[in-house]
Amino acid sequence: MRTMSIIVASAIVAALLGSSASAQDSYSTEVLSEAPPEDLAAPLRETLAEEGIRVLDAKGEPYLDLWLRKSLPTQGEITGPTGSVIFPYLQVGELIGAVRFAEDTGDYKDQIILPGVYTMRYGMQPVDGNHLGVSKFRDYVLLSLPDEDIELEPIPQDDLNAVSTGPSATNHPSVFLLLPAEEDAKASSIVREEGEKRTSVVLTIALETDQAEAKALTTQLVFEGAGPH
Repeated sequence: MRTMSIIVASAIVAALLGSSASAQDSYSTEVLSEAPPEDLAAPLRETLAEEGIRVLDAKGEPYLDLWLRKSLPTQGEITGPTGSVIFPYLQVGELIGAVRFAEDTGDYKDQIILPGVYTMRYGMQPVDGNHLGVSKFRDYVLLSLPDEDIELEPIPQDDLNAVSTGPSATNHPSVFLLLPAEEDAKASSIVREEGEKRTSVVLTIALETDQAEAKALTTQLVFEGAGPH
């Protein structure tokens, strides 16, 4: 009887581990040797790296492509998180990069984003009663349609909120959550949080700073999973 219990317990543990591993392995990444899309306005496209990151689904098919800024402008001292803000040295509305979805995708509010190319800008979740408990951190990227986002300069938050309703075709911006990355996180790796039911890709972007030591922003962009809404 005891032997049978051990066998059953071992089988359960193996099944749980297998489930976790399969979830972790359901996405992968590869280098995308492709220049940023021509859909993007030239002033924006010129700031992006010539190679991107491709996220593949469990079948090895393209799920999304990312092109990041060659370097990100900063303001003030490069510090760690301040309260619920992970990147206090970034200006709201700053261009982060661009993304291309190969299929219908849900954002962090579970809104449908259609296949296509979008710009990604840094924004912050408002501090008000409508957003209590949505996420621990206020840092997000907001998507916009490439023909409605053509100037490189940062976009004020209210204007960004308005233009970011284009991809979602609703009255709410199209939002994807940013998270702090673990210290040993590898660029372009996939992170699965089973408890939160969300999947992220680790992004690293060089920072423009007058500090002698080179600095980089490393974060996790949640591309699968939604918060309470």
